[in-house]
Amino acid sequence: MLRCINRLETISDGSLTVNDISVGDKKTDINKLRRNIGMVFQHFHLYPHKTVLQNIMLAPMKVLGQSEAEAKKIAQKYLEKVGIANKANSYPLNFPVVNNNE
Repeated sequence: MLRCINRLETISDGSLTVNDISVGDKKTDINKLRRNIGMVFQHFHLYPHKTVLQNIMLAPMKVLGQSEAEAKKIAQKYLEKVGIANKANSYPLNFPVVNNNE
């Protein structure tokens, strides 16, 4: 169902409405809808040529139209919140995979 809400999968039967917006309606602006929906993928794919900070800043800048300064400030806040602010300038290939013990 979560994949249908974000329109990553097609709704095969019935209808789905989020915040009074019909998700399955072809007229629905999916990008506008996605601005208010967040998903965390189990297998996420980061751009290997961008730092952790740059990867986090990308969606707010491209989707929400945030300035680079605003996106950076918010991204840094989230990195601090999850305890990895010291990894902001690391590249994904140099960033250890998080395991169940971390």
